[in-house]
Amino acid sequence: MIVEKVFKKGDFFVAVSSESPFYPDGKGGQLGDRGKIAGVDVVKVKEENGKILHFLKEEIPTGEVDYFIDEERRKDIACQHTAQHILSAAFVKMANIETVGFHMGENYSTIDLNVPILTREVLEEAEMLSNEIVRECIPVEIVFLDRKEAEKLDLRKPISKKVEGKVRIVKIGDFDLSACGGFHVQNTGNIGIIKVVDVEKVKGNLTRIYYVAGERALKDYERRVSLLKKLSTVLTTSMDEMEKRVMNLLDKVKNQSSIIEKLSEEFARTLSKELLEKAEKLN
Repeated sequence: MIVEKVFKKGDFFVAVSSESPFYPDGKGGQLGDRGKIAGVDVVKVKEENGKILHFLKEEIPTGEVDYFIDEERRKDIACQHTAQHILSAAFVKMANIETVGFHMGENYSTIDLNVPILTREVLEEAEMLSNEIVRECIPVEIVFLDRKEAEKLDLRKPISKKVEGKVRIVKIGDFDLSACGGFHVQNTGNIGIIKVVDVEKVKGNLTRIYYVAGERALKDYERRVSLLKKLSTVLTTSMDEMEKRVMNLLDKVKNQSSIIEKLSEEFARTLSKELLEKAEKLN
């Protein structure tokens, strides 16, 4: 790749290129590439005014330089991104709920849905359908079409006005068609599993879901099992009986708090009476 100039910005050095093999952070809601340029770690990539800015830990020379891209990270990004397309399509098919926002994080990814309340039934049905699509191992195809030709397709959402020239379409069998410029797996089976881990209400009339897929889902599951095992040991109960054990402990704490509050009130009255009896009148 060609580095046109390098300048210092805060704690980092920024290498500027007109073209770059590194995918920018935030583009299409997706995480950016990481790797090395001229042997130096890339910590962030931004697209700004038609240029690609690579944030580095150390200064590098300008001109033609060697680079290395973390392919394992790309695989993870592709997994999370295709999982988003599948989940979003599943919500449309199950309850006509549309995706209005998407953000990919280092640990979790989020999808903003255009409903103020998401019922447990709809969530479970969409998640189940999504994992059925994963298990079917459907090929994920990438095709480039003219805008007019692309707009004739049954796309899940309209093509952005920012898109110029050929439109990149991501096709997941007959399940989903979307214009997208991000990374995707070659086959839905590569994802392994999709799991929604949290839901919250945001921005008034939207619902945000947090999800993990692939290796992230496995690591999240391992973390939760490890936590449950530790709690099981501390509470001296099996994981199957943990909920009952915790509820019993909470009831016990509430009862003890009530008793302590009553004793405190009684002690205060007694102390007040004793202080008045022992009080010495002045003036």
